[in-house]
Amino acid sequence: MAIIGTIEIELATPRYLTSLKRLTQNPLQRICLGVQDLERGGEPVEEFAVNEEIIRRIFNETIGAAWNQHTLAQKGVPLPANCFPYPVFRVNYSPSLTNIATGVFQAMDPVVANLKDRLVYVVAQSADLKSTFFRSKNR
Repeated sequence: MAIIGTIEIELATPRYLTSLKRLTQNPLQRICLGVQDLERGGEPVEEFAVNEEIIRRIFNETIGAAWNQHTLAQKGVPLPANCFPYPVFRVNYSPSLTNIATGVFQAMDPVVANLKDRLVYVVAQSADLKSTFFRSKNR
């Protein structure tokens, strides 16, 4: 049975939810990437030897740098003035935990695949809520 390791990344990211038209009380605090190490032939290996340091660095230099200590808000949505604790960073969707997990999966899947690993799931987590996006069985 193949082992899936979890890479946890801490964030401080308030979210402006489009449907609520306000800042949520549950900022994004953690992204967890579930990664499976693959052999050259694409089959899972029995021990966890994933490229954790490289994946973490790439995440932190891209998504993490853009999101950490920034307020996520959907592109094109008018925002109230001067009510955010951090500068605003615009994303292509309302930043619900479900949409964040999906967006991170879509962004990180090709990166992880290039390292000969498989991204299995992404969890977007606040203090008391979380949402998980799983790889489809067809991929």
